[in-house]
Amino acid sequence: MPSRLLSPLEQAVIAALAYHDVFDYPLRVEELWRWLYLADSRDWESITRATPADVERAVQALERAAVVDRAGEFITRRGRSRIVATRLERHAANERKWRRAELAARFLRLVPFVQFIGVVNTLALDNARPESDIDLFIVAGRNRLWLTRLLVTLVVSLLGIRRHGLRVTDRICLSFYVSEAALDLDSLRLAGDDDDVYLTYWTAQVVPLFDRGGRWEAFKRANRWVVDRLPHGLIGTPSPRFGNGLITPLVRAVPESLLSTPLGALTEWLAKRLQLLVMSGKQESRRSAGTTEVVVTDEVLKFHERDRRAAYRQAFYQRLAEIRP
Repeated sequence: MPSRLLSPLEQAVIAALAYHDVFDYPLRVEELWRWLYLADSRDWESITRATPADVERAVQALERAAVVDRAGEFITRRGRSRIVATRLERHAANERKWRRAELAARFLRLVPFVQFIGVVNTLALDNARPESDIDLFIVAGRNRLWLTRLLVTLVVSLLGIRRHGLRVTDRICLSFYVSEAALDLDSLRLAGDDDDVYLTYWTAQVVPLFDRGGRWEAFKRANRWVVDRLPHGLIGTPSPRFGNGLITPLVRAVPESLLSTPLGALTEWLAKRLQLLVMSGKQESRRSAGTTEVVVTDEVLKFHERDRRAAYRQAFYQRLAEIRP
């Protein structure tokens, strides 16, 4: 335990390490700088001005205080340097998952009304377990969320790579869709006084695969609230790996034109009724609980039946408590 009060920057470093330690993910100094986490908004301006060099000096001070360890280029909590090997192993094993994610996105960008496709959760950090699935986040056009979900599910099923039942490893998980009218995820935070640390990092760590018409930039603007906790979280975000190309607009032009008429509104209504009927047969669903774990509206379709955000938040604060003076 440190024998002195920690500076705001040192506290932000420890918070970033504590959160990523929950997922056995050590950080480089540059990554620590980007993921500095603020528990106290009063320190926002000073942390915003911090540079990677400042973070390096803070890490050195924390090393001397026996709070953190350094293993090569990686920084960990004290006594946790073994997770460096875990990160490197997962990085090597995730190559196949990335290839499959890109394959799925290249097909899904042909689906009418798909505006954006991003990789989320642990694969977004290149930290998925070998047995894990591949989580995609999809933005659909206005008033066509249900139809988009139906078509996306059909395409991924036909490709034979959809997560279903016990088929999990390297399968595509389609559990989170929003309309382009609902890009701000702030309303999906966990209830309570504490910050939804997982959703905050999740939002800032989305890796864009496909972007149509600037939806990626719109998403970041809509979620500027993450900067309250992660002052550098939206700096250096990756660019989408591919856009429309030459063929995509041609493939989508006719169906989108047809489905932008009253026929499309009818099709959207039918797609919604069909999917709600299927959902009604799942008695164990948390859809009726009224929480942000499972959300079913015309603008947000979020199906996280085993939402672990509360557990992650508890683990995060437990780690923070273990290293406070």
